[in-house]
Amino acid sequence: MEARDPEWIHWVRWCNEGLPDESIDQLILVLLDLQEQSRYRHPVLVAHHVESNHQAAGYLSLYPGSLGVIGNLRVQAVQQQTPVDHDLELTLLVQIIKSLCTQAVDQGIEIVQAISSVDPDAIEIQKASANSLPSVDSDTCIQDRAFLAARVMPLAKLVQMEHTTLDSWQSVPSRMKESDDPVLSFADHTCLSTDQWQSLIETTYVETRDVPELNGIRSIASTLEGYASILDGSPRSWWAVMHAGQPMGCLLLSPCGTNCELTYLGFVPEYRGRGLSRRIMEHALAWCRTSGIEEMTLAVDTRNVPAIRLYQAYGFIPTRFVQAWIYSPRLTEGS
Repeated sequence: MEARDPEWIHWVRWCNEGLPDESIDQLILVLLDLQEQSRYRHPVLVAHHVESNHQAAGYLSLYPGSLGVIGNLRVQAVQQQTPVDHDLELTLLVQIIKSLCTQAVDQGIEIVQAISSVDPDAIEIQKASANSLPSVDSDTCIQDRAFLAARVMPLAKLVQMEHTTLDSWQSVPSRMKESDDPVLSFADHTCLSTDQWQSLIETTYVETRDVPELNGIRSIASTLEGYASILDGSPRSWWAVMHAGQPMGCLLLSPCGTNCELTYLGFVPEYRGRGLSRRIMEHALAWCRTSGIEEMTLAVDTRNVPAIRLYQAYGFIPTRFVQAWIYSPRLTEGS
C-alpha cells in the first residue's frame, strides 16, 4: 500500500499481525471496497492508545443496515522488557472498545456486533435450554472481559455449520400424515408489499428461539437492508412461504459464487412445531443444486435445539462455535 493510503490501514495491519500477509492484504482490499461504496463518512473506524509502555488498538467496520462490526483488538508492551500488566491491558482494551462504539453510534449505527471463539467442548447443544440466558465463562479471555467492562453484552453462543455434499442430500421423512401435510408454495418476496414483507419477518421473530435478545434492538428495515447488501443486485433468493394464499413463513438465502448462506428461515407462531421446516429446507437445497452452489453455510443459536437437529438431519455439520456480542444505546439507556 502507498503512503497516501488511509491511516486505518496501518492499524488494521498491526491488529492482525501474525496472520499471513496475503490474508491481511485481502482484508484491506475488502475494507477499501467498503470505504468506496459506503454512505458513511468514515466506514472504517480505528482507536489506539499508548500508556505506560503499552499500546492498544482496534478497528470497526460500518455496514449497510445500521450495523457496526468490531474487528481484531490488540494490546502489547511497547518494549519486550516491560513487565506484563494484565490490569493495564484490560483498561486499555476497554478504552478502545468504548471509543469504537461511541464513534459508530455517532454515525447513526443502531447496533455494534463482535464475535469471539468458544471452546466446542464447553458447549452441550443437546442440553441447551431455550429459556437459558447467554453467559460468559468466568475464566474467559481478556478480550471478553474487556467487552463486558465496556458494556458490550454477551448475546448468544452460535454454532456455525456447513453442508458440502449438496449433490447427495436426501429428503427427510415427514412426521405428519400426508393428508395433514399442508400444501406450501414459495413466492418471490416481491409478491408482498414492503410493509407486508417486513410485517411477515417481524411476526416470525415472535417467541423465536434464535437470538431472541435481538428483538426490538434493530429495526426490521435495517436488518433487511443489511441482508440485501451482501447480494449481487436485487434479492432473487428471498421467498415468502405461502399456504392457502396467505404468507406463513419466509426463507432468505445469500448466494455468493459457489457458496450460499442460509441467512434466515422462519415461521409465524401458529405454523411452528408441525414439521414444516423440512419443506423449506428441501426448497433451499434444491435451489442451491440447480444454481450451481457447492457449499451452504449457516449460523444458529445453540439454544435453538430443534433447528440444529433439523440442519443435522439434512447433512449440515458444526464447524465452529462462537460467542456473539452486542452493543446498542437501547441496551444501556437508563442502566
